[in-house]
Amino acid sequence: SMELKYAMVFVSDIEKAKMFYRDKLGFPLKSERQDIRSAFFDTGGVTLGVHVPSEKNRYKAQIGRSTGILFKVPNVEAAVSELKAREVTFTLTEGQAPERPDKAYFADQDGNEFGLIETEPY
Repeated sequence: SMELKYAMVFVSDIEKAKMFYRDKLGFPLKSERQDIRSAFFDTGGVTLGVHVPSEKNRYKAQIGRSTGILFKVPNVEAAVSELKAREVTFTLTEGQAPERPDKAYFADQDGNEFGLIETEPY
């Protein structure tokens, strides 16, 4: 059987990405590889990798898009407040999505967008 254990997000600068994912989001840095400009974070069951694609890499076009990745938190409102205090940019908050007050969306330093949810989405 298959199990999701790893997700990759493409970024433009590995040091800025480490500051965002480790320092602002609070994910422990598991490891990094300077040779392939990648860092790996423990998000609690799934490893989140960030990678700087080379100039000619087709994945370069994926920097700054919605990742489709949702993080589950006990309380979205509290998480939004905490992350805003750490200067995380929110792209769509619960106030703008009245049909789902338990959701919020934020972006990393490159504009890669993630969601916060309180309950299982489906």
